[in-house]
Amino acid sequence: MIRCLTLSAALLLTSIADVTAQRSPVVTKIPKVVLPAGMSQDRLQKSLQQMLHSVRGASEGMQKTTAGNERLAAEANYDLTQPPANQILDSMRFKYSAGRSSEFNYQELYQDFYNNADYPSPFPTAGYVHYDTIRQFTPPGSPSSAVIAVRSYNAAGKVVLDLNPATVTRFEYSSANKLVKITAAQYNSGTGSFDSSYRDFYLYDASGFLVKDSTESWNAGTNSFQPSGVLNYTNNSAGLPIQVSLDFNLGPVTLTILQFEILYPSSSTMPSRTILKFYDGTGLENDSKDTFGYAGTMLNYQNSYSWDTTSRAWMLNFEERRHLNASMLPDSVWTRSIDNGLPIDSTVSKLTYSAQGNPTKLVSYYSGSTTPEEETRWYYEPITVASVRGVAVNKDLVAYPNPSSDKLYLKGMTEGRYSVHNAMGQLLMTGDLQPAAGIPVQGLTPGMYSVTLQDKAGNMHVAQFIRK
Repeated sequence: MIRCLTLSAALLLTSIADVTAQRSPVVTKIPKVVLPAGMSQDRLQKSLQQMLHSVRGASEGMQKTTAGNERLAAEANYDLTQPPANQILDSMRFKYSAGRSSEFNYQELYQDFYNNADYPSPFPTAGYVHYDTIRQFTPPGSPSSAVIAVRSYNAAGKVVLDLNPATVTRFEYSSANKLVKITAAQYNSGTGSFDSSYRDFYLYDASGFLVKDSTESWNAGTNSFQPSGVLNYTNNSAGLPIQVSLDFNLGPVTLTILQFEILYPSSSTMPSRTILKFYDGTGLENDSKDTFGYAGTMLNYQNSYSWDTTSRAWMLNFEERRHLNASMLPDSVWTRSIDNGLPIDSTVSKLTYSAQGNPTKLVSYYSGSTTPEEETRWYYEPITVASVRGVAVNKDLVAYPNPSSDKLYLKGMTEGRYSVHNAMGQLLMTGDLQPAAGIPVQGLTPGMYSVTLQDKAGNMHVAQFIRK
């Protein structure tokens, strides 16, 4: 069985203006993607994101940087068009432990904290923030807040568990700390529990370069994971991907659904052109093309094109130009969307930086207006080892099963005093740990919680869990 779905290639066109101002370039020609039964549009979208990471992660790793001796502490977004002036839309506070840092890429800045762009991946990722928790203040500007994301790390500092109200994602690594597996569960509002969603398996060659990403999606009908496509990577001698294809096994034949081609100038690690092709029912058809230009290693322009199947020609639909300051950082970004040769929308984003070169403010202007409409501000703090009233806090506590609906157990712990707090930080229960009996959590409403155990030496051990 073959079915048709439409998908916008705009997923491949992220930029400072797109990511931070949430304005996407307009794509006027959306292809009909013919998918085999068993492959979902979600898988297609996920594959497009991974393809984007393959080119940007491999080529821009050199641009990603640890934020000196400071890390991202908070972010606030403002609507400058609504009274009162500088109306705050939302704000977030980031908490860290063990000297963890924030990283960013000068091309994309900080990524959206709620999507896979900020997850560990086989590639260097732009905008990776090594937080333990994100606290969002709601309503905006009020002291009321809630923890909306929690992360746990292994001894090597790699994320092993990511919790938020919508998903639970687990990450597994090889002995060399290469990402080898991701398992995700999605919250089901109907049942109040987390259902299996998908799992990814990553395979590397002898040089450590990614060659295969296999995804299995959960099938509720068969109550099992089913193959939903494989991303195959062809790399050059430097380990940079030059072709990525999404392949689907149809028994005796393998069907290529997507193909992403990446061109690098001689001896360069920076791509000069990418072409995306879709399966149209008979073969691979052109869909979108991007061309890039640089000043040194910094991107300073990008053009995007869509394929016109009637004229069999590339049509320009998006332009981006960047002005670089004396430190070769983008301080002004201009973008324009084009429809049938006519400009239909434009954005100017202006950036300022701290003395350490970290972005502190982005102001966006739309459609040629000289009046700013949106603003994002970033705030920083010194990188220090986390402590609570002088007592070390260890993030080594493992709570299971997680999510839990009845009893919660603490791995390897035999005695101590425990306490359970909700996402608002309110103390809900406390008691002496009885390893065999566990901690009764059946009386808690579904949601995210933290459990703290103080051992006899006075050390504090903390873990997060979800009551399903």
